[in-house]
Amino acid sequence: MSVLDYLHATSTSTDYSKILSSISINCVRYNRQTARPTLDIEQKRLQNHEKHELERIAVDRQQMNIALPAQIASERNLQQYTERLKKATENTIAHLDIRDLAEKELLDMISEPTELTGEFREESDYTSVINHIEKGIANDARTQQRSLWRETYFWPMIQQRAKMIGPLPVPPGRKTLITPQEKIAAKQLVLAMGHGICRDNVFKWTSYWRLLSELRLREAISLLLYRSSEFKTHFFRYTKELDMLLSWNHIFDFPLQQLRIRVIAEEGGEFSGKCDIDNKRIFQRLRMTQSDAWANNLSVWGQDQLEYKNFLANHSMMATSGKSNEHILRHGIKGKLASNRSVFVGIIPYEGESENRVIGGKPASTKLYSISPLVSVDAGDFLGIFSGKLRFVNQRPPRAVKGPVPGLWLDYSEIPGKLNRMKVARPGEKTNVCLAWEGVNEAKGEKSFCQYWRILVVATREILPFDQLIPRRSPEAGSSIIEAAKTVYDAAGDAKGQPEVFPQVAARLSLVIEILRSAEERASALDETVLDAIEHTLELCKAKPENLNKIFQKVIRKDDDKWFDRYKKALSTLGKGSKVEDLMEEILKDTQLLACEKLMGIVTEA
Repeated sequence: MSVLDYLHATSTSTDYSKILSSISINCVRYNRQTARPTLDIEQKRLQNHEKHELERIAVDRQQMNIALPAQIASERNLQQYTERLKKATENTIAHLDIRDLAEKELLDMISEPTELTGEFREESDYTSVINHIEKGIANDARTQQRSLWRETYFWPMIQQRAKMIGPLPVPPGRKTLITPQEKIAAKQLVLAMGHGICRDNVFKWTSYWRLLSELRLREAISLLLYRSSEFKTHFFRYTKELDMLLSWNHIFDFPLQQLRIRVIAEEGGEFSGKCDIDNKRIFQRLRMTQSDAWANNLSVWGQDQLEYKNFLANHSMMATSGKSNEHILRHGIKGKLASNRSVFVGIIPYEGESENRVIGGKPASTKLYSISPLVSVDAGDFLGIFSGKLRFVNQRPPRAVKGPVPGLWLDYSEIPGKLNRMKVARPGEKTNVCLAWEGVNEAKGEKSFCQYWRILVVATREILPFDQLIPRRSPEAGSSIIEAAKTVYDAAGDAKGQPEVFPQVAARLSLVIEILRSAEERASALDETVLDAIEHTLELCKAKPENLNKIFQKVIRKDDDKWFDRYKKALSTLGKGSKVEDLMEEILKDTQLLACEKLMGIVTEA
């Protein structure tokens, strides 16, 4: 079951997407408003400490009343101390970690408000606490968030005050979970908070505060810290939905914590997204061996720059943007912050049944992940950058996205990132994002050529929170697999010991490649509706080249002549119909289908 399916199954509220979206937006807003100021405050504190120390040293110099030799020695010591102090302050500021500071701020934020939790000995103690609550209402982000947390302690405070009230007659009507004593204690607090004190309103506020307290006791910290007006509106009316909220928290808490960490990292100038994969739950699911190469913000040319120079020599294309990848990720496309949803896209871990085929009798892992937004997304919203290395080569790299001009590719095999881990659409499956190339030149006022290109990931339709991002499957796969098989054979094609059918099959590969390339180039120009009609055929045409490539890779060796033994072993694993001559015959039939008048007619008309 996917995360979205789980939400549908456990939620009675039709507004869950609005509530979850608003909580995520609050998470970003609060942390953007507090993370950087926390760093600035700490820097200022260190600078003030240095300033006060230097002022003290200046006073000490003026008050020196000692012999000249001792004065010289003392002055030397003061100078050395001054230099050490300045270096120490500079070094400490340089090594301040915004994430560590934010964690300290969070712990302080969710600490117990002792001013509310002390023991009430007299009625005046309760009144004093309420007066304190009234004075604490403010508009800055930190105070607002602290107030949200303090509110989760209102219910036990009411309970404590209620115990001081003597027995009261049982009121007529329907029995509730709130006692008459608790209603009396709550009424005073409701009035202090500026709410109406009619009987029904007091009951609703008391029930709501009770719900918040129960959530805190169940450690739903993120939901409580970032709860929104949408949250309050719904659960003020439906205060008995604790179980549903806990089910939300079960799947929402971890992604929300990850979102907070991403925001803090961005406020510190870090856009690579490495903070996402620091967590073992994510790292293990990605099946990565190291995290150094991970980047959500890279689209760069190779270090030798030769391909870039060749590209500039062959193509003169104007840049359409002068903004860096980091600027786009922070502020959105053309500064449209409202439609920038990139920070909300996360790697969501979940347990479920994998769509991957079972390999070697071993079941596929149930520890899965999805690339999904935590907020509702509209068509046209910007979701991030598809990372990779820019290449300008004739042959398509193994894992690459085709560029807007022949020979230009974004190779994502060496630079893993969040969005190049998106699930790719299966035949007939609807997509919800598209990839758009954009030429960039960051030199001010210079747009006559492209320094580099980036691929923007943009929503093509509405996407709900936790729904997977699904781009269209690249139609270039068939020819690239055949090209890979041909490359393997060409590297050792004259070696001894090969079955006689191998060179016969290899001789036909060039023709197959040309036919597939032609079909793929025309198919890439189709709109999605037409492409869906032929994509199943393209997908079927891919399976046999994959098997042929597997056989070539397992069998072909230039340094020995035991091809036949390896070939026999490979056939036993791939099954019936996997002889290279059989595969080649089927591949030729498929290419004839792709080249037939009917299919090419569809492509031509498009």
